[in-house]
Amino acid sequence: MKISKQAHNENLSEMNLTPLVDVVMVLMIIFMVTAPLEPEGIDLDLPDADAATIPKDDGKLTIYMELDKTITITAGEKQLITTELKSLKNVLLNKFSNKKEANIKADKELKYEEIMKLLVEVRKGGITKLGLLVNKKKKDKTKDKTE
Repeated sequence: MKISKQAHNENLSEMNLTPLVDVVMVLMIIFMVTAPLEPEGIDLDLPDADAATIPKDDGKLTIYMELDKTITITAGEKQLITTELKSLKNVLLNKFSNKKEANIKADKELKYEEIMKLLVEVRKGGITKLGLLVNKKKKDKTKDKTE
C-alpha cells in the first residue's frame, strides 16, 4: 500500500471569511453607535409644563414674530426694533452682539416652519441660549360647574 504525498502538499484555495465578517460587524456597530451623537437641529432648553412664570429681566431680549412675519425685538418693557426675518441676523449681530440669551414668542397661528426659520436666524445672530414663551392656558369655567 503506497500513500501519495502529493495530496498532503496541495495548497488550499479557500479563503477564510470569518475574520472579514468579524471586522465588518465591528465597523457596523461603531457606525451605528456614533451616528446619533451628531444631531442636526437646534439645541433648546425647554421648561417643564408646570414651570413658574419667568420674571421680566430688562437686559434679556424678547423676539416676537407676528402673523404677518414682522419681528419685534424688545428688552424688558422697551420696544427697540421692528424688522423682517431676512435682516434679523444682521440686526442681532450689529446691535446686540453682547447678548447671548433671548426669549422667543410667536403668534399661535404661525406655521411651525416659520418659527423654525426664526430660531435658525436667531442662532445665526449669535444668540446661544433660547427660551420659548407661551401664554398660560385659561381654565374653562363651564367645564368646572356641575349641573
